[in-house]
Amino acid sequence: MGPTYQPDCDDPTIDFSVSGGSGSVSVNSTDDQVSLFYSLVGATSDFQPYTVPFTVTTPQDVWAYAAREGFNNSNVVTTTVT
Repeated sequence: MGPTYQPDCDDPTIDFSVSGGSGSVSVNSTDDQVSLFYSLVGATSDFQPYTVPFTVTTPQDVWAYAAREGFNNSNVVTTTVT
């Protein structure tokens, strides 16, 4: 039997709106069966489960990825909230 194939999760999107010196950030996916994770530290560490929009002081880099059982994790995506 050959190797098994695991599909990749679609990359999530990071959306934000800014008012004053802060930004409201949401992480979204087209697949409602994935779990979403975000980090304010970097692309490889300190990822937290995403459950609700959160507020950051601008400017702030945000990283996120999607995960689902039986799938490879998505790419880590990033944006700067400004």
